Amino acid sequence: MNKHRTRGHSLQGTKGLLQDVWGSRDEFAWVIDGATRQNASENSLVASWANSLSQAIESATTDSPASSLSSILYQAITQASLWPNDGFHPSATIALTRVNSSGAEWLVLGDACAVIRNEQGDCEIHQDDRLEHVASKLRERVLAARAAGNARTAARLGTLLLEREDASRNQESGFWVASDNPDAAWQAQSGFVSDAHVVYLFTDGVCEAIQDSRQDWPHACDAFYGDVTDTLQSLRDEAAERRTRIDDMTAVVHEWIG
Repeated sequence: MNKHRTRGHSLQGTKGLLQDVWGSRDEFAWVIDGATRQNASENSLVASWANSLSQAIESATTDSPASSLSSILYQAITQASLWPNDGFHPSATIALTRVNSSGAEWLVLGDACAVIRNEQGDCEIHQDDRLEHVASKLRERVLAARAAGNARTAARLGTLLLEREDASRNQESGFWVASDNPDAAWQAQSGFVSDAHVVYLFTDGVCEAIQDSRQDWPHACDAFYGDVTDTLQSLRDEAAERRTRIDDMTAVVHEWIG
């Protein structure tokens, strides 16, 4: 008898290609958010590699189910990084969890989010914010240009921001994501909550939409627990009323029901 229940859904953003992936196996569940690039050919590679990484995580959880989440991620990145490319290698952020009778383990690498809800209904929100500190002033200018509807300026500044991010990716003074270096797994943030048996995993598109909607996390989690698909669609519809550019959105509810 399966003692776990996992429900998830993904919605494509406005960039034209879904680069989010989610998966689960027994006590494990994960979400992956491929890092968007500036051209269609690279974005296609990102989407393909995100799926390869998801398959590698499933293999790692099958082969080494008792290993730490960081070790599982290391094994998965090692397998998925055997990627034929001509100099460009895709990258992705990840949230990974393992839930059983003892409680909930969580891991985040990059700005994907894990929300742990304990038996009292309190929420612990875990999201790696190191990317936000890379070229923060330039990032603010990109967001301002997008908000003002200045697509040309936003694209020009976005290219500069991507160059700064590329230079800071998987560097001690920058930020860490899954890519071609499995050592990034040891830079992930992780923890364990003993009195929790439900974990919500979100890509950053969902986190941004929740924050923009001014919902509190317990209310948002209640809605997702009730119906992942309808709640995600409603959240995206609301975001479309406020923004012209919307990121991919993925939400997963993973729980122990033993």
